[in-house]
Amino acid sequence: MRTQIRELIETTILTLTIFAVLQFSLQNYLVQGPSMIPTLNEGERLFVNKLIYKRIPSIELSKTFPFINKSESKYVYFFNPPEKGEIVVFKSPNIPNIKIVKRAIGLPGDEISINNGTVIVNNSPLNERYVSNLGKSNIPRFIVPPNHLFVLGDNRLQSDDSRSWGLLNSKNIIGRVFIIYWPLNNFKLF
Repeated sequence: MRTQIRELIETTILTLTIFAVLQFSLQNYLVQGPSMIPTLNEGERLFVNKLIYKRIPSIELSKTFPFINKSESKYVYFFNPPEKGEIVVFKSPNIPNIKIVKRAIGLPGDEISINNGTVIVNNSPLNERYVSNLGKSNIPRFIVPPNHLFVLGDNRLQSDDSRSWGLLNSKNIIGRVFIIYWPLNNFKLF
C-alpha cells in the first residue's frame, strides 16, 4: 500500500511538472485571416515557442551577477532575440487581446525602406521567395530602434502589418512559430 501511494505521488508530481513546463514554454495558436498565405493558411493550428524569446532587463542581470557587464540593449535574451525571417506571434499593438502572426523583416539597427513593393534592408533588396505578390507599397528609409521589430505578412496585398500600424515593440512578442500541427496533411516544422 505504501509503495502504491508513493508511486501515485511521484506520478502526480511528474505530471504537474511536465504540465507547468509545457504551459511556460508552449502555446497553441489558430491562424485567422489570409495575411500569411502561402506560408500559413487560415484555420491552421500552430505551436509557438514562448521560451525562445524570454528576456530579462540587463540592468537587473548586472545587479544580480556583478561579473556580467550591463548590455547596451535594455534586455538580455535567455536564448535568442528574434532573427530576420522568423515567424512570430505577438499581441496586437492596437488591440491587446488579439494575437497576430507575422514575419520579422527588420531588426533593431536595420535600415528599412520599401520601394514599389520591394523591401530593402541595409541597402540590399530582400529575397522574399515566400511572398507571391509584393504589391506596390512605398515607405521612406528609416532605422529600426532598439527593442522593436518591423514585421510584415507574407500576403502583402491582404496584410495589416508594420506598414500600417508601425513598429512592433518587442515586449508584445509571445514567441516564435515552430510547428504547424493541424491539419495533419499541412504538418511542417520551421
